[in-house]
Amino acid sequence: MGYSTLLDVKQLLALEEEDTEFDVRLREHIKSADGIIDAKLAAQSLSVGSPVPQNIIDASKRYAAWLFRREVDPAGLETFKLEADFFVETHITSVPGATGVDMVIGQDES
Repeated sequence: MGYSTLLDVKQLLALEEEDTEFDVRLREHIKSADGIIDAKLAAQSLSVGSPVPQNIIDASKRYAAWLFRREVDPAGLETFKLEADFFVETHITSVPGATGVDMVIGQDES
C-alpha cells in the first residue's frame, strides 16, 4: 500500500471521486511518488515507519499530483513538487540524528 491514497491525490487535484478516468495513472504516480520519497530518505539512511507520518503522506500525494500534472496540465505543477520537497525535508529534520538535506525551497531539482 502507498503512503497516500488514490482519494488523497484526487482531492488534491480537485477530481471527483467517482471519476475513474485517471485512476490507473494516478495509482502509478503514487508508486513513483513513494519511490522518490524512499530514495530521498535512503540518502539520509532513513526509512518510513509505521504508521506513516503525516509529512510523508502529504509529500506522497503532492509528488503524485506533480507527476500527473506534468502529463495532463502543466500549469502550476511546480507548486506540488516544492510542497512535496518541503514535507520530506520537514520529516527528515524531525528525525533525531538526521542531518537533513542541502536544499533551498524554490530550488528546481528536476
